[in-house]
Amino acid sequence: MERVVRTPTPKQHNSLRILAGGGAGLSWTKRDTDSLLRHGWVTATWDKPYYQLVRITPAGLRALAIAVETHGLPDLGPAPIVRRRVCTDCGSTRHRIEMIPAEQLLGGEAR
Repeated sequence: MERVVRTPTPKQHNSLRILAGGGAGLSWTKRDTDSLLRHGWVTATWDKPYYQLVRITPAGLRALAIAVETHGLPDLGPAPIVRRRVCTDCGSTRHRIEMIPAEQLLGGEAR
């Protein structure tokens, strides 16, 4: 029997979308993370008072697909901006975040 996946709320949708890029959440509150854990959409380690290493699961990716069908993707607006990591002192782990127009990164018009 196939398990029915509940549609995530807009706030849960945003959290899953952030994790879908392959990153892990650090210091997430119990309030925001418990519902995601209850549905099996994420895994996390409890380190009082926060959840650490919050990672999306395959069930979370399926829930995200349903949420995108329901809530859609965020509007990028007329001039989308992209965050890019730039080395501040090459050879070290230091970097800064630079905001650039998406069309500059894509080499043409933003799609």
